[in-house]
Amino acid sequence: MESLREFDNLESFLEHVSLVMENISNTSTETISLMTMHSAKGLEFDYVFLAGWEEGVFPSRRSLEEFGQLGLEEERRLAYVALTRSRKELQIAYVNQNRYSYASHDFNLPSRFIGELPKDLVDIKDSTYFENNNFVNEFIDKPENFDEIITPGRKRLLENSKKNELEWDLNQDDYDVSKMIIGTQVFHQKYGYGKIVFIEGDIAEVKFKKSSQKQIFLKYLLLVN
Repeated sequence: MESLREFDNLESFLEHVSLVMENISNTSTETISLMTMHSAKGLEFDYVFLAGWEEGVFPSRRSLEEFGQLGLEEERRLAYVALTRSRKELQIAYVNQNRYSYASHDFNLPSRFIGELPKDLVDIKDSTYFENNNFVNEFIDKPENFDEIITPGRKRLLENSKKNELEWDLNQDDYDVSKMIIGTQVFHQKYGYGKIVFIEGDIAEVKFKKSSQKQIFLKYLLLVN
């Protein structure tokens, strides 16, 4: 741990480790390489695991706030680098409920980059919700014996997510995406009132009055007259 103090951040430390490992002779193939997406450029592995693919994490909230569309495109290029490192199998992980980080408590949506992947190449496992792919329906419609491996708490979460989705669909009969523009005042059932500061596809970056800035699917926002 003392050696970590010599570096400004984790990325610098990992880059250092990567350079050191290149000079170490290792004939064993039973190893795991830990690295950033930047340092993975030019490398290939049979199996790749990508963690933290959530809105606000990747793409990062800071990148969107500071650089807007340019920041998003840079992170999208980085996502392409990460996705093309695998020769056989790629696994992407994200927190599907709540993330606790640096004393903050956030509810994050899966990264928009996951939604941009070809549907016929993606196999979803153990995800409670992802709007564009009907993940809630996938779990609700599982056979009865599937209940044995889902805890009561998770079952309630799935049922509530399904209920909330249906309620909002019923309340959004007059939903018009064209009215959702930057500067629009909106309301969200969990985070309250806010203003849209950025839009990408069907996801809006909203600055809420009583919460932090978050990415929300447009269909879950109500226009405030």
